[in-house]
Amino acid sequence: MKSAIKTPIRSSDELWQWAALKRFSDLASKYPELKPSARKPSLMAQGIMARFYAILRSTISGSLR
Repeated sequence: MKSAIKTPIRSSDELWQWAALKRFSDLASKYPELKPSARKPSLMAQGIMARFYAILRSTISGSLR
């Protein structure tokens, strides 16, 4: 699993963003309708990604307090 992260992560924000993107790509492989089209990401996928990232951030910041 060493090759999963190629660039060094500088902040926890980048780490959670990476984790959210990784999780989203796992979900997108299961549900093809979430995958962005070749031209532009679908609004549904953008909305789901934004909501997922917001939930992830609030969950993590809440557990760190």
